Amino acid sequence: MVLKVRVTTQLLKGLCRLALISVLVATCPTIPAQSLTKSEILTSFYETPEYQSYLVRKPITLQVIVSIEVIELGEIIDFPNPYVAGLFKAYLEEHTSLSFKTVVNTITMPPKIERDE
Repeated sequence: MVLKVRVTTQLLKGLCRLALISVLVATCPTIPAQSLTKSEILTSFYETPEYQSYLVRKPITLQVIVSIEVIELGEIIDFPNPYVAGLFKAYLEEHTSLSFKTVVNTITMPPKIERDE
């Protein structure tokens, strides 16, 4: 009888621990924003299967620099094309709790310089 009670108690403790771990895993699927730096985010992004696949396939895409501002970091990150920028946005949404916005790049031309005659 004592052995049966001990096994039941151990089983209940094990189930409680498993339930706690499951709750933690389910509620914390994203990386907390406070603990990340720009370089850590980029390193993690560059290691994703999606980015690695991009490097292998090298799809044809516009070569236009796309800038994304990561709001919590106050950092702007430039990407070589819209395809990679889209991969990065998807990464931020799926793997972090960071918010972002696309920065509109404007081209400024220097004023004309009149030549001496």
